[in-house]
Amino acid sequence: MIEIKKEACVGCGKCVKDCVAHNIILKDGKAEPKRECFLCGHCVAVCPKAAIVIPEYDMAEVEEYQKDSFALEPETLLHVIQFRRSIRDYQDRKIEPEKIEMLV
Repeated sequence: MIEIKKEACVGCGKCVKDCVAHNIILKDGKAEPKRECFLCGHCVAVCPKAAIVIPEYDMAEVEEYQKDSFALEPETLLHVIQFRRSIRDYQDRKIEPEKIEMLV
């Protein structure tokens, strides 16, 4: 379940607008979850005051949006999309548990 730090929430409503499950409301000028959510993390990403946390996430690994460092040229994005291949050649071998944990 998400946690919303009431003292940090400024009631901007960005999380309410961004929640694809329509699970966050503004109540008395503060964001509040309506029910259990599926922890997509969109609300965490859009909150300008870092008022939303997901205890199940390692919040230290959540990157804050920085417009300058997130810039991507259209040609670069197109190259990435065109280069991507969906056919995989899986190998029958063990994967280290720490690698699986990192991916999860």
